[in-house]
Amino acid sequence: MNHIDSEFATIEWNASAQAVQLAYKETSSAYFPDHSAQPSSTRNELRHVLETTLDVAKEYRSVNIIGDMSNLLLLTNEDEQWSLHNWLPRLQEVGVRNMAIIPPHTLIGKLSLDVLMRQMQGINIQRVSSIAEAQYWLKEQRN
Repeated sequence: MNHIDSEFATIEWNASAQAVQLAYKETSSAYFPDHSAQPSSTRNELRHVLETTLDVAKEYRSVNIIGDMSNLLLLTNEDEQWSLHNWLPRLQEVGVRNMAIIPPHTLIGKLSLDVLMRQMQGINIQRVSSIAEAQYWLKEQRN
């Protein structure tokens, strides 16, 4: 069952991994490093995707998230801070404990994600290379 299937991302329930699965599409790579050049619609779409991920985690009482960020180019500093100080605490409140992340393809995207991941506390985060690897890792966390 898809909860979002927009031009920007898909969010669905992955029953075999017992996880909310988020995948950014290629159109999400329109994220611009210069904050002033970033369309507010892109920023709003990113936050909408993260809010929906939170809602689906709450709905399914999920402790797991799979994030395929391979198509995400870059997070702005503002979005990093919002994710850390607004979204992440609420994610923890609903019981999310494990996050398997497929990092962005671009070097700048990987660096941006690394900065964010180093600051994330309270959630077990694992970089993976595929959805299959994410499912395997999340199943190991249940044991």
